[in-house]
Amino acid sequence: MNNIHCGIYPASLSSLFIVIPLVTSLFVANVDVTFGGIHQLEHYISGEYLAPFTVQLAACFIYSFCLWVTTILFLRHTLKLLLKYKGWMYEVHLKKISLKTYIWATLVRTLTAKRRPILYSFQSSLPQLPLPSLEETMERYLHTVHPLLDEERYEKMKQMTYEFQNGIGKKLQLHLWLKSWWASNYINDLRKLHQEVRFIGYYATLDNCW
Repeated sequence: MNNIHCGIYPASLSSLFIVIPLVTSLFVANVDVTFGGIHQLEHYISGEYLAPFTVQLAACFIYSFCLWVTTILFLRHTLKLLLKYKGWMYEVHLKKISLKTYIWATLVRTLTAKRRPILYSFQSSLPQLPLPSLEETMERYLHTVHPLLDEERYEKMKQMTYEFQNGIGKKLQLHLWLKSWWASNYINDLRKLHQEVRFIGYYATLDNCW
């Protein structure tokens, strides 16, 4: 049940049972707030053995559910964009916050005020982890291992890093770039990725440098 609550956050499951009766009641009262959307669905649902009123109810249910899901996705992506803002961290100790931070806090509170978050409620709304470039990763790696190696081994490591950067590293970087678009944490499956690209040979070679 917690997975359902977290999956639809910041909306609630009870809101679905408000949207469906509301849209259905308005449509039955000849108030079409869907701008012809329900009538279009009726053409696809209508059948020889279905009563007209049953078709209307089914169309109202489908339209209401799609509207509910679309609203959840919109709120979730809006919240994700808002959580990318980091300016508030530099103003928490100030006596007066900026107007930008005040507007940001108001919007975040508005989107999350109706439901009390539980564990992992914000998981799907968190900004994606930034993906560093392959060149930046290699530079940081060499900077990290330099104090641990003598000059001969460091030069050997630089050569291996160059080969990796211009070889299989490009394939790995492309894989991470693609995964970063649909995964909130693209480094979760590095162990599986290691097996897929057969990177064991590089690890064995790296071990020989120590």
